[in-house]
Formats: sequence, structure tokens, C-alpha cells
Amino acid sequence: MPPSSLPVVRLRLDPLTCDFMPQPSTAPSPVVDAPPSSGVDARSLPPEVILDSGAAMHATGCAELLSGPTTRPAPEGSGSFRTRGGEVLDAVAVGSVATPRFLVHQVYQVPGLGRGERAVVVVSVRQLTRLGLAVTFGCEACDVRDRGTGALVGEGRLREEDGFYYLDYLRVPHPQS
Repeated sequence: MPPSSLPVVRLRLDPLTCDFMPQPSTAPSPVVDAPPSSGVDARSLPPEVILDSGAAMHATGCAELLSGPTTRPAPEGSGSFRTRGGEVLDAVAVGSVATPRFLVHQVYQVPGLGRGERAVVVVSVRQLTRLGLAVTFGCEACDVRDRGTGALVGEGRLREEDGFYYLDYLRVPHPQS
């Protein structure tokens, strides 16, 4: 059967688990069309959250991860995201990523970022420090603390295979207006 004639299953992203669930006909959540026998969707797993000292902004390629009332088109001239390989990708929207383990605001949607097996969120060390957070890197782990209180708001581990620090959790306070 050609792909265009396959029946379509409507899915919604559950913001608490980052799993795709069948979309009820009345639910207003973002939806994704997928063939019914497509197997495991790359975005059905919790996102991998990378702490990046070279990133100028928080970013994800997965629009379905963005939530909250701040989801809107990216401001004109808000910039581009430069990948590790030097590719320049434009930001098209901005919002929050909110899951049980992660709360990060001002995350830009950058189509083409994280084209692998799982959704990826890149967390900018620069953005965290501008919010009054301190980031410490060790030989095998990292942590994120509130500079004012010393409270631990995030932790992560180094993965030797790619040299990135992947966060286990991160709860960033909402920036003050």
C-alpha cells in the first residue's frame, strides 16, 4: 500500500511522560500524524537533555516538547543555532519544556536539531548563568545550583562515547520580568 493511502493515527505528546498517546478527538494538545504500524516513534522516549557550554540558547528540534502560554513564533532576529558540526539552523518558535524531571523556559525550536533516535534538548550554560545559576563540571558529573541559595536544581553525567554531559534532571526557575 503506498504511504499516502495508509490510515493515519492521531497522536498527542503527554507533557508529563514525553510519550506519544492516542489522540482523543476532542483534546486540544499538539498532534502528530503517523502510520499505525510505524513502530516506536523516535519522539516516544523521554528527551535527552544535554548541558552545552558552547550553546548561546536553549534549543530543541522537537516542537511537541514545547508547552505553556509562551509558545509563539521566535522573535525576528532571535538568531540561529550553530551545531557542533558547524551547521547553522534557524529558530522558529520559543516555549518551555516541562516534564517531571525537566523544567526549562525560553527553549527555542530549531528544526533539524537532534535528528537521532530521541528528542534532544540543548541547555545553554550561558543562559543558565544569566539566570543566576552556577554550573560546575567535574570529570564524570556536573551540577547546577542557585547562586543565591546554593540549592541544587540539576545534575548530570558525562557520557564518554560522545563527550557530552547529559542531565538527569533540571528545574530552572522562571526568569523574572
